[in-house]
Amino acid sequence: MFLDSSAVIEHFIGSSKGKRVKEILTTESCYASSISLSEIALWCYREGKNVDYFFKETKEIVDILDLSEEIYKEGARITFERKKVDKNFGLMDGLILACARSIRQKLLTRDPHFKGLDGVIIL
Repeated sequence: MFLDSSAVIEHFIGSSKGKRVKEILTTESCYASSISLSEIALWCYREGKNVDYFFKETKEIVDILDLSEEIYKEGARITFERKKVDKNFGLMDGLILACARSIRQKLLTRDPHFKGLDGVIIL
C-alpha cells in the first residue's frame, strides 16, 4: 500500500482513521513518496512537533521512494487532467499518485481531491 502524507499523519495522531492505517502497516509493506516528507514537515511546523523525530518515525514505518523523470512527467499529466474536474488538485498530489502507480500500489489517503480516481482508497 502507498501512503499519502495525510494517512501517515493520521497514524501519528492516533485517530480512528489512523487506527485503520496502523492495521495496514502491520499486515503489508507500505511505501510513501519522498515528497510526502515535505508535507509531514509542514504538519510538524504547524503543530509545533519535532521534524527530525517524525522523519525518523516515517522512515521506520514506510519505504520512501524518490521521484524519477517518468514520475515527474506522469505527475504533471495526472495534475493537468485532474484540474479539469477539480481546480484545487495540486501538483504534489499528482506526483504522489504517479509515484504510487509507478510501483503498482493503491494510494491510501484522507485527501478528498483524490475522490473517484483509480487506485485510490479514501480513509
